[in-house]
Amino acid sequence: MVNNDKRASSWDRFRGFFVDLMKKESTGIFLVVIVLVVGLSIATPHFLTRINILNVLLQLSVMAFMALGMTFVIVGGGIDLSMAGVLTLSGVLGSSVMVETENAVLGVLVMVALGVALGFINGFAIAKLKMVPFIVTLSTMVLTTGMAAWYTKGVTVGPVLDSIYAIGRRDTFIIPIPVIMVVVASVVLYYFLQRTAFGRSLFATGASELAARSSGIGTTRMIFSTYVISGLCASIAGLTLVARLGVASSGMGGELLILDAISAVVIGGASLSGGRGSILGTLGGVLIISLIGNGLNLFGVSYFLTIIVKGVVIFLAVLLDAWRTRKI
Repeated sequence: MVNNDKRASSWDRFRGFFVDLMKKESTGIFLVVIVLVVGLSIATPHFLTRINILNVLLQLSVMAFMALGMTFVIVGGGIDLSMAGVLTLSGVLGSSVMVETENAVLGVLVMVALGVALGFINGFAIAKLKMVPFIVTLSTMVLTTGMAAWYTKGVTVGPVLDSIYAIGRRDTFIIPIPVIMVVVASVVLYYFLQRTAFGRSLFATGASELAARSSGIGTTRMIFSTYVISGLCASIAGLTLVARLGVASSGMGGELLILDAISAVVIGGASLSGGRGSILGTLGGVLIISLIGNGLNLFGVSYFLTIIVKGVVIFLAVLLDAWRTRKI
């Protein structure tokens, strides 16, 4: 009788754990990832090859850094389109410094400093001057993209130093360095967003800035911080992309990457109206978009049709956010 009670109690605990797990948005997202992996593995024999898996990991690492930074901005109730231009300009200027000085560390410092500085400018305009985030960051994106094009005159910068190019090579280590960088960044940002007073204050600010300010939260500081974080993440994304390509140019594709990043954050459970989101959900969204893109590539779908499919994914992500907001 006692053993039966223990088995029943263990079953109840397991069932309760499973029910709680299934209620989490991130669980559903990763179930979609599993379905995609299984489906692609069955549909094409090339999916589970070592080369393809490493390609997927390297490609998603750039988007992942963009999406991680975007998560903080969206949770805080904002949007940062300038990450596309920050990625491009920091990649171009940092690579140029590397080539001219043959100093990789100095080039990386230029990238990071530029990303933080541009995030500082965005944060000041939005948090202090109360300007509209969409307009400010769109202006910054156009400005930085134009500066990159003017600086390069349409010519690629590079090749970069071997020490930087080695970071983005798929055969340097068993696990590519950019993937390790993403994992470390995700752990750190998860801690700050989910386990600190900063994170709780940011969620409150995104849910209702007026209510958060009334409860004593420094909403100006919170909003300002999110744009500095996104600028830093965009510059690291630029470094990762330059390491993958071996060169930098004004046409590195930041505009498409920022749309993928926003889609990943929304698919991951964040709300474009603020106050909701998670690092785990964002990573799940990144995996979903990366797997869809890789699957289309393996099936021989043209690049232009791939862009159309991504446009549909973005539309569905916004539609999903609208449905979730109405449900709540």
